[in-house]
Amino acid sequence: MDYNDEKGILVFSFPISHDLYTAKLKQPDYKVTYGGSNFANTIRSIQTQPSEMSVKTFVKHVLENDEYAAIKYDKFRKVYYRFLRHRVNNYTESSQWTDKSVSIIILDESLNYLGETNIGTIKNWYLQNAFVTEEGLNIEYIPDNLNEDYLIYKIFTLEKRSRINKRQLK
Repeated sequence: MDYNDEKGILVFSFPISHDLYTAKLKQPDYKVTYGGSNFANTIRSIQTQPSEMSVKTFVKHVLENDEYAAIKYDKFRKVYYRFLRHRVNNYTESSQWTDKSVSIIILDESLNYLGETNIGTIKNWYLQNAFVTEEGLNIEYIPDNLNEDYLIYKIFTLEKRSRINKRQLK
């Protein structure tokens, strides 16, 4: 979750929900808003009872489903960033969690979809260590040749693109 101080709301992002939940502090009600990806598949519940579930079954289920992660509010640009871990396409028994690709969904301050972009695989991104500064969305980056003496962040910034008028294309 993240807090939007300007609107006084908490915004919750749950891993298995395309929706976002917003609530004001000390208020009993909440609002549900669609905040999903245009590229996410249906997220299915696991059908096996916990007492009958093997580690193999659980891992397979996690790898074959999309799942959302954190949401961050950017007060400087008045947008939200929501992380999505995509399912592993062509799953095999040798597939790993780090094979999942990661996208950032961008939503305006009213939680309207603006766009999304893929940034690579979980292998290179530690999404739990992300925060917003005036420069942009800072995300911990894990290079293939990791040196644990250094903590590396990459900064995700937005580019303003102009809309193409169909008349311009003729």
